[in-house]
Amino acid sequence: MSRLRPLSVVLLLLLVLLPVLPAGAQTDLDAARQKAEEAARRADEARDLADAARLRADRAALELDAAVSRLESVQEDIGALAARLTAAEQEAEALGAEVQRIAVARYLDAGRPGAELARADTLEARVVAGVLADIAVYGIDDGVDRYRQVTDDLEADRTELRQLESEEEAAVAELRATNERFGAELAEMQAQLATVEEQEAVWAEEVARLEEEERQRLEAERRAREAARQKKLAEERRAREAEAERQRQAEEAARRATSTTTTTPPSTTVATTAPPVDNPDSGGESGSTTTAAPPTTVPAPVLVGTDGFLCPIGGPTSFADTWGAPRSGGRRHKGVDMFAARGTPVVAPVSGVVRHRDNRLGGHTFYLDGDDGNVYYGAHMDSYGASGRVEAGTVVGTVGNSGNARYSSPHLHFEIKPGGGPSVNPTPQVRAACG
Repeated sequence: MSRLRPLSVVLLLLLVLLPVLPAGAQTDLDAARQKAEEAARRADEARDLADAARLRADRAALELDAAVSRLESVQEDIGALAARLTAAEQEAEALGAEVQRIAVARYLDAGRPGAELARADTLEARVVAGVLADIAVYGIDDGVDRYRQVTDDLEADRTELRQLESEEEAAVAELRATNERFGAELAEMQAQLATVEEQEAVWAEEVARLEEEERQRLEAERRAREAARQKKLAEERRAREAEAERQRQAEEAARRATSTTTTTPPSTTVATTAPPVDNPDSGGESGSTTTAAPPTTVPAPVLVGTDGFLCPIGGPTSFADTWGAPRSGGRRHKGVDMFAARGTPVVAPVSGVVRHRDNRLGGHTFYLDGDDGNVYYGAHMDSYGASGRVEAGTVVGTVGNSGNARYSSPHLHFEIKPGGGPSVNPTPQVRAACG
């Protein structure tokens, strides 16, 4: 009888995977699959033979049990017959004693009828003859007939039972031999089954091993393809960023070529500017141009002491003076965008206390309450660095494009708030420090 096993499912899966296997692996798997299928077929055949042998042995055991039961019944009948024969022998002995008594009486009573019997050749013959004559005279023939009938019947029964016993013993012996033969056959079938099942398990393990090797190979290829894809994407991204930077620099160069240089008047003069809005979340985003608020005449802010001011970018950087450029929501650009490679250190330009903060526009930002009395603000960082009390030059983050600058190249939006007031154009200070 055939049985469905998990190995069949494994083989089916291998057949499905066959087209994607390399030549060497395909050959090994084909060979293993064929051997596994052959082992499974032999195991099925062995199971069928073992099942048939088991059925034959079971039937033989049932027949042997029935024959033993019949033999035991015959032996019980023989035992009962022996008891009846014993009783019959006792009755025959009693009848024999009666016959002997009659014979003695007849011998002593010569004048009774049948005296002619005394002339027989021997005493025994005469006694028997007398007894037979007296049986007729005294009426004991019924007893003698009963004795003869009983003994004859019992002897016949005993002969029949002994014949039946002999036949049953022969049947039991034959069935016992058959049962032993079937038992030996079953044991042989089971031994063969164990052998082929072991072979089946070996080839199933081999198929599983080759399948695992192939799975690992395919996984390695998949990872290699993914790595290549990621590499290509990174190269394309870097190319786009480089092109964007090239275009930005070209635009900046064109703007510088057409711009004029103006001299900043002394700090005691009055400057006409748009009213500054102190919004730390301004970030450095680009947006649509909207109408600015009416200009207001206010005193120009004065930078508190800036001696020892360090460049906020701890690496190569480029920037342009975009102070006051329009931004979305009617805002103006209140800082300088310092472009640098992603991950370039952002450092504290002066010593002071650093606070980190996340917001929607600026992303990862920092505030530096400088010991020089000024507040410094940086936005769009990729990660945070030191916070709390820091010295000038301490790394407080890295350059990135978080917040609303995610579509722009990595840069630091940097602001200076003299004395903690409104922001002023940081470009001159940054240019002096960064070169």
